[in-house]
Amino acid sequence: MRRGINFALIEATFKPLMGDLPMLSRFSSHMKRSAIALAVVGMFGSGHAEADVLAGQQIIGVFSNPVFSGNILNDPSLGQTTFMDNSSSSAATDNVITNNGSSSSTLSWGAQPPGTINPAFQYSQLTFSGALTTGNSSQFQIGTISYLNGTSSLDSLIFGAQISFYAGSVSAANFLGSDSIVINTTNNQFSPATDLTQQQLEADADYINICGNGSNICNKSIEAYEDVDQWFVNEFPFNPDGSIQLTPVTANLFGTIVGDPQLTLTDVTLASDPTITGVIGAQGPLAAVPEPGTLALLSSALIGFGAIRRRRGKTAQRI
Repeated sequence: MRRGINFALIEATFKPLMGDLPMLSRFSSHMKRSAIALAVVGMFGSGHAEADVLAGQQIIGVFSNPVFSGNILNDPSLGQTTFMDNSSSSAATDNVITNNGSSSSTLSWGAQPPGTINPAFQYSQLTFSGALTTGNSSQFQIGTISYLNGTSSLDSLIFGAQISFYAGSVSAANFLGSDSIVINTTNNQFSPATDLTQQQLEADADYINICGNGSNICNKSIEAYEDVDQWFVNEFPFNPDGSIQLTPVTANLFGTIVGDPQLTLTDVTLASDPTITGVIGAQGPLAAVPEPGTLALLSSALIGFGAIRRRRGKTAQRI
């Protein structure tokens, strides 16, 4: 049996929110019911996920807002932490963000004094490469994130950044949400060496956590071995042009897109060789995690509330 909408119940329910509906009193019963139905849809949406409009769109990750203060793990000794503030250090603030506005974006940081170590080993880098959306609310692979862990001086470190996701192109209309990447740095206890065990490699590994309102994987760590160590383990590979060949740890990122739409990270798996590059672990972030989506959500709510108040004020003046 087809069941109709109980407009009397809807009107009674939303009347306290909408006032005495003086404007609706001028309409016919049919028009009044249509207006109420539109109001309900406008307040709560149609009830259908809008992810299907994103089918086949390129997911783009944009890095921003580097964090210059945080804790160093295993410093000065194993199990201890030291707080650092690199906000006034040019070695840290000169990090490089390359957002191509396409499928791949990078964030690079780290340096050493001249003559101390081969420049190829000095910098660290995060690279996000996006996949195509599937157009439904099921979990799918949104892309990969790669982490190259350089051997850098402490005053050149950063401790996190924000990553914002878009579908198709970078614009407010295509925004899918933002999360925080927490970069957790360890003071090396064993590196560099040519004969490190797997346990020693993992002990000196730096790791990242992706946390925030749109992430369910904050408790999973993407752990990258020191690049000089993995180069030794990988038996000193070189590129065809003679430069040192380094292999970052690479992880598959999975998520869902539902709602208005909103991207939620749901899982992460290892995509590279765990004996050479790194592992997926269960270490939490060293620092408190900012919620990049919270302020945006609060701002939107306040703007919306202000708009409602303004509309109500104008309506009251006209009546």
